Amino acid sequence: MFFSLFGYREKLNLQSVDDEQSVPYVSIRPGGRIYVKGDSFSVGYRAFCNMNSQVGFPGIITCAHGFGTSTNNNIYSDANCTNSIGYRLKSQTSGNVDAAFVAINSPNQFINSCYGTGEAIRDGGYMSSPAVGSTVIKTGARTGTTKGVVVSTSATSITSDGTLTDLVKVNTLTGTGIAYNGDSGGIVFFSSSVNTVCGILNCGSPSATASSPSTYYYYVKAININKALNAAPY
Repeated sequence: MFFSLFGYREKLNLQSVDDEQSVPYVSIRPGGRIYVKGDSFSVGYRAFCNMNSQVGFPGIITCAHGFGTSTNNNIYSDANCTNSIGYRLKSQTSGNVDAAFVAINSPNQFINSCYGTGEAIRDGGYMSSPAVGSTVIKTGARTGTTKGVVVSTSATSITSDGTLTDLVKVNTLTGTGIAYNGDSGGIVFFSSSVNTVCGILNCGSPSATASSPSTYYYYVKAININKALNAAPY
């Protein structure tokens, strides 16, 4: 799902240790696929989140719009939605943020290297935004790992569900598609001596198809996500 609008929620309902031990072990990686009932999208980056007086819940950042209007806040590792691996605690889709924090039932399931390529992501770091003309890398569950060039660091995305501001717009480097339905929430990072989190994919072209993916996408800046959700990569 690329385009949706969902408000702000907070709820706490974590599994007990016994519950964690009763479900199959699966690894969770940046760019990997996660499921909610009726849809799937991608893992962004690992983060801690502070909730009221409780500090430091470990989990992941992903897109908020993937949850749609569902009141089921669980995410699952399987399409049948039988193996819950986490629970949405916070989300926001307004202003300059479309993101959700999901507490992971077993934090040691998270492996901080990208799905498919194994590229390691820098622990605990993020950047505001690479400059226009910089190359960034996205990993999503649908189109995998793709490279693109930053063409705007203050873009606005207008969809049928609303408007988001202060996004980064990324165009294809080669003319081929770089994003499609299911990549939403996937990690976007900048690679130099290390791979540093930039944000998560928000949306692409509404006219994209499976055989002709979008040649551009917008991503939500990690710095804005972290401020809005009181979260921090680790």
